[in-house]
Amino acid sequence: MISELDTHSLEPFGRQAPYAWVSPGEPPAARGRIRVVPEDFVVIEELGFEPDGDGPHLLVCVTKREKNTVEAAHWLSSLTGAAVRDIGYCGLKDRHAVTTQWFSVPGDAATAQKLQDREATGFKVDQVAAHGRKLRRGVHLRNTFRLRVHGLQDTHSADCARRLAQIAERGVPNYFGPQRFGPDGDNVRAALEMLLSGRRPKRRGTRGILMSSLRSALFNLVLSRRVSDDTWDSFIEGDLVAMSGSRSHFPVELSDANLDARLNAGDIHPTGPMWGAGENLASGVCLQVEEDVLSGAGTIRRALESAGLKQERRPLRLLPSDFEWVVEDSGDLAISFGLSPGSYATAVLRELVILDGDVRPWGLAERP
Repeated sequence: MISELDTHSLEPFGRQAPYAWVSPGEPPAARGRIRVVPEDFVVIEELGFEPDGDGPHLLVCVTKREKNTVEAAHWLSSLTGAAVRDIGYCGLKDRHAVTTQWFSVPGDAATAQKLQDREATGFKVDQVAAHGRKLRRGVHLRNTFRLRVHGLQDTHSADCARRLAQIAERGVPNYFGPQRFGPDGDNVRAALEMLLSGRRPKRRGTRGILMSSLRSALFNLVLSRRVSDDTWDSFIEGDLVAMSGSRSHFPVELSDANLDARLNAGDIHPTGPMWGAGENLASGVCLQVEEDVLSGAGTIRRALESAGLKQERRPLRLLPSDFEWVVEDSGDLAISFGLSPGSYATAVLRELVILDGDVRPWGLAERP
């Protein structure tokens, strides 16, 4: 049975996850609008490797406008006859955007000919090349974002200028964005209802999506505490450290004189728990904080453990690469940056500007 604490512990993200800049907990002063047109949100996926040039698969680069990844996979399936389940991709991209990403499709030279320069409403094939393996989730190097914020009020304020500089230098809290939790936080709510009722979803794969949203919400709760404590981008006793670009982690030694230099250089980051089976290897103050934050989510933690998920760690800090911005004569703000797989551009935007009309929750939404 799920206790009131289990449900209540996730509710802060229906109200608002705490901010980091300028003063911890203070929201941005600037307001603006994004996604006025799809071209306001451009995403370019970078594989970080070249196609093999040979093999039983094809790497297909597709640019999509107002189409999501699954829709693109179905389009490629209709062109080639390949089963949708056999089409690979590195990650899901937003529909309300212009996105360029890679897919793998089983096929030979004849299949490549069917795909070459193909176009349809919302889709365009940019490149096709032979490759030896199916693409798997998260194997790409990064995503590059080019975003435009319209009607930015207070653009030239000291608050906005400081936030831009601080984000460029020190990054942002590595929250899972609202798209992780479904429209109005429905994935988290459905996951809690699933655990309460004991009924499994009928649709294949839905249980995994719902459990993943719960896992992400627990991480956001821990990160929320660290942001409130102003320790999300610094180490506390017992922390586990992650190296940039690596899923491995190791215990922090606060006596190590090189730690701060490596932290400031963006080489290492403090981490929070991605809950699952196995021992939480955090210790000391860090472990106490995590246990305190998640003390009311015992049923959820046990469910994640029994679902086959393993205890992992995720960096608390997100450092955008190549972070650049310009305030145009129109008053619009154009920003660009790169993010590693699994990171959210919305986590960067929310530290900079309040987006008018953006009411998507960062976890479980509260109902009126």
